[in-house]
Amino acid sequence: MKTAETIEAQNSLKAEKVRRTQKHKPHRMHPNSIKNLKPYVPGQSGNPGGQPGYDVAAALARAVIEGSQEAAYEGFSKQLANGNAYAFKELAERGYGPKPQQHQITGADGGPIQTSIQVSFILPNGNAGS
Repeated sequence: MKTAETIEAQNSLKAEKVRRTQKHKPHRMHPNSIKNLKPYVPGQSGNPGGQPGYDVAAALARAVIEGSQEAAYEGFSKQLANGNAYAFKELAERGYGPKPQQHQITGADGGPIQTSIQVSFILPNGNAGS
């Protein structure tokens, strides 16, 4: 049977339990965690590179070439027959990027490049040693 004393005892136990759960240990921080924080410089973004933008012209160029290949072929072939390769070059470079350039670097008379490494040690007394 519940009496006023047992009900009061249960309520006090509940209150104690709530108090215990509300008390928590403070978070421990490493002393350098605050020192490493640096405020933003006014007028400068926190992400200077930012997310790359969307190139609408490149997307349109790819859509023209890929979406209607036969029409693009006819139009480019007419321009090429007239001696105008500029339209194709510009559209292709805008849509897919410029053609990679290849470079060949050679030494004298087209031979290999001669390289050498010389290492010198300086002794504590100032004299050079090998």
